[in-house]
Amino acid sequence: MKKLKEFKTLLIDGESLLKTGFFGRKDLQNENFGVGAIFHFIYTLKKLIDNFGYNKVVVCWDHPNSGWFRIQYYPMYKWNRNEASLSEFEQFSLSYQRVRIKQYLEELFIRQIEEKKCEADDLIAYYVKNTSKENKTVYTADTDLLQLLDKNTDIYLTGKKLFINRENFHEIFGYNHKNVLLMKILEGDKTDDIEGIKNLGQKTILKKFPELIKNKKTFDFIKTRCDQILQEKQDKVAENILNGRTKIGDFGDNYFYTMDKLINLNHEMLTEEAKKNLNRIIDSPLNPEGRSEENAIKMMTEDEILSLLPQSENGFYKFIQPFIKIKNKETEKFKKERKWVTER
Repeated sequence: MKKLKEFKTLLIDGESLLKTGFFGRKDLQNENFGVGAIFHFIYTLKKLIDNFGYNKVVVCWDHPNSGWFRIQYYPMYKWNRNEASLSEFEQFSLSYQRVRIKQYLEELFIRQIEEKKCEADDLIAYYVKNTSKENKTVYTADTDLLQLLDKNTDIYLTGKKLFINRENFHEIFGYNHKNVLLMKILEGDKTDDIEGIKNLGQKTILKKFPELIKNKKTFDFIKTRCDQILQEKQDKVAENILNGRTKIGDFGDNYFYTMDKLINLNHEMLTEEAKKNLNRIIDSPLNPEGRSEENAIKMMTEDEILSLLPQSENGFYKFIQPFIKIKNKETEKFKKERKWVTER
């Protein structure tokens, strides 16, 4: 009989969910500022926990200097971000709601981590690779994280509103899931200001290299095929790939080296302190002292968002029930560990 895993874990790309609520729910305002990001974030967690039975939730945040490692390889990394176009008031509102969400998560027994120089993608990747005993879902808009698909990990891709796993990936994307990294390296990533090979998109890649549809392939395979193509005829795509040609210049073999460093989540772009704190997030239970749903309801009153909940008797407590299940799981684990330490 197959042993059930203790944890069904939800990993949240914090910045992704924050920005979705901030830009998508600007209609939600209290007397002083926007609360759309706060409400959308907490309500989304509530629905996910309630609908899919997660009993452990971890939110990973970008730090303000989170692109530090990748900028060393590619100075234009995340050069343009939509925050730059925000007014001073909007920037204040976004910052306030980010901080406030973190305060709510503490009260609702949601684990969270933010580390200097580190990106949420890398924190999530480390967690996934070091928790084989947990079933995990990564909730994100970032297709880079599709690299993490394995037998214990699926991805909820918000842009498609779908759970992506190893079984349905090919049907949705049209190629072998093990080629996500290779496709990203060839295409680049406009959302992170990473220029890919000039005039090269997914359709062209799969037409030129149909082997990627069914089988895992490597950079060396692509370069060898390009050499073979050019021996037979002139081909602009093959030339662009071998020259590492992008809209901003030719990078030769350095193109593949740089793109691998930028995109490959097997490269741990983490500080030693981040790894140590991630291991605590993975293994250590949350201390229930000082956390409570009463504190959360107080904050919802202050932020004037109680009125957004279903208007029924005990509406808040019905809303909070999924988080209470998380609280009970975390508290039970904390008590067991404390008892084990005491008895040693």
